[in-house]
Amino acid sequence: MLNRFLCLVALLLIVFSADAQLYIRGGLGYSLPAQGETQAGSEFINGSSKTIAAYYVLTSTGSSSTTATQFKQASYSAGVQGYFGIGYKLNGNIAVELDENSGIANRIFSFDNYSVSQNNGHGTIYDVLSSRKAANFTVLVPSVVFKTNFAKLGIYGRFGVAVPVYARVTYTATATEDGTLYGSVCYEQKNKFNVGTSSAIGASYLIGRNLNLWCEVSALTLSLQIKEADLNSYTLPHGHVPADKIVYSTSCDLTYQYTTEGALPAYEQPFSNVAMAMGVSYMFR
Repeated sequence: MLNRFLCLVALLLIVFSADAQLYIRGGLGYSLPAQGETQAGSEFINGSSKTIAAYYVLTSTGSSSTTATQFKQASYSAGVQGYFGIGYKLNGNIAVELDENSGIANRIFSFDNYSVSQNNGHGTIYDVLSSRKAANFTVLVPSVVFKTNFAKLGIYGRFGVAVPVYARVTYTATATEDGTLYGSVCYEQKNKFNVGTSSAIGASYLIGRNLNLWCEVSALTLSLQIKEADLNSYTLPHGHVPADKIVYSTSCDLTYQYTTEGALPAYEQPFSNVAMAMGVSYMFR
């Protein structure tokens, strides 16, 4: 679908301008988180303690703990990024671009965020290790580029809108019981649509007749509100686990809905980053 769209954009530019100066660009980069997130391990909802998008509900009368882990810097778009774009040079100083930024190896955020002691007659302590990772994060960035040329060297700035195409997060939780695996679960978290902003400053250097080497620093500002979490898989290795302590589906279609007024409150998931990238561009003359 994306390839057909890019081909259509290129064809329209050629049709409407006989002197069209089209170029393509591609490269690799690494992005760092640009904002923080507070993620609660469990919350008291309607008088009972429930984990957020996890797989069990505490139903005992014993005590339970509620803790929050603060990510000083977290962004699900952090990691190795791939860049591909097509541009149209309006004149010597201004161009328009359509870029696709895709996560190649997104960073995993893990934390052992809480222990729960249940009064179930065994004095069991459950340690839960949670992790979150973006699944094939992809964003489209239509933008305007301003460039100044000095012989073979060019300095440019790019400003555009970030439109998420695929921005889902894989949530995995693994529980251990006194050091032994208790169970695990995997959810795919879907987010509501929103747009952000993208900007960059960089330099390009002419290394061939139509070939340029470019290097840039960019910033993406994007936060998406969680919409729902769909169960992908779960594992219950011990047959003696009390059934009344676990809420699960016999199929993989269990869905948690997040709303501003529901039992599970919607919250923002961070995708903002600061990235460094380099690559090459080719001008069609």
